[in-house]
This record gives sequence, structure tokens and C-alpha cells, in this order.
Amino acid sequence: MRPEPGKRVAPIRTQARSATILPNFVGLKFQVHNGKVYHDVTITEEMVGHKLGEFSPYGTSCPPSGIFQETRPLTNR
Repeated sequence: MRPEPGKRVAPIRTQARSATILPNFVGLKFQVHNGKVYHDVTITEEMVGHKLGEFSPYGTSCPPSGIFQETRPLTNR
């Protein structure tokens, strides 16, 4: 069931990050939970076949621990 043109519809809230995006979802707005907050996701044609969780980032991105360690020059002994 599609809303009438010009009428605002509340986004669909979900925690189902593993749900596959179907063609009839195009144009709908979802709020996908990432474990802490809900992220707004508007479905486009390019997203069909992917999972909802791919468009709602989770966690913090931090570099690997070795990147900040001081490196010593290699010497031949």
C-alpha cells in the first residue's frame, strides 16, 4: 500500500539488519538500528538485493593497534 502523493509517512523502524532489500521497498524510508541509535536510510534502486545493515554503520572505526607504534629502521647485523 503506497501513500498518497504529497503525504508524509513515518519511517519504518527496524532492528532487522539482516533483512534483504526488495524491489518494492524502493522509495521507502527505514530507520535501521545499529546497536545504539537508529540511522535513517532511504531505499534507492541500487540498494536492491543488499542487506539493510550495510547502510547503517555500527561501532567506531579505529586503526589497527600497530599503526601508532614507533617503527625502528631495519639494520643488517
